[in-house]
Amino acid sequence: RADFTPEHLDAQIAAALAPFAARGVPALWHLGPASTAPDLADALPAHGLTHVEDEPAMLLDRANWHDDTPPPLDLVIQPVNDDAAMHDWINVWLFPDEVPSEVRTRCFTAMAGLGYAPARPLRHILGLLDGRPVACVALFASDGVAAVHYVVTHADVRRRGIGTAMTCAVLRMARALGLSYAILTASEEGYPIYHRLGFRTIGTRRTFFYRPPSQV
Repeated sequence: RADFTPEHLDAQIAAALAPFAARGVPALWHLGPASTAPDLADALPAHGLTHVEDEPAMLLDRANWHDDTPPPLDLVIQPVNDDAAMHDWINVWLFPDEVPSEVRTRCFTAMAGLGYAPARPLRHILGLLDGRPVACVALFASDGVAAVHYVVTHADVRRRGIGTAMTCAVLRMARALGLSYAILTASEEGYPIYHRLGFRTIGTRRTFFYRPPSQV
């Protein structure tokens, strides 16, 4: 949502990064349709940010939802309602073989600390195949919009309709909540799934990584 002015662009970027620089912690900076500052993408590298990736930003309105795709018969989709399920969710989202245990522990602490009340805006959903956690997704509900995050399926069970089933589960949940729109950013692998479900591209989200001077 950066609405910076051209004549103060560098000062406004520095002000936005100042809290992270002061604490010595890295950060991600996302540029999307709501970022209206001109030339911001070109200015960020001069402030120590590195371009990471571009992803299509996609929107689905309720009139075009296609959430009736049946899940694979052996897939069980359930909400995360306790710490044990959250541990499973984290281990699907952040592959244990690729992500250090310290990172997974920090993510668990942050997400479990939000609680498991059914009415919370952020909801986590887990997919189990023959009792084994193999897929995850999250829904953030606010202002009539369902933001779909972290659609992940284990590599050894992909191309079986699991990612589609998990996304449809979130859309059905959003429909039950009376939400009017769904939004997400799509990976290259996920784009065909979302396109089939009725999502359309409305822009691009660009991601930049900031490493504070103390870590350089």
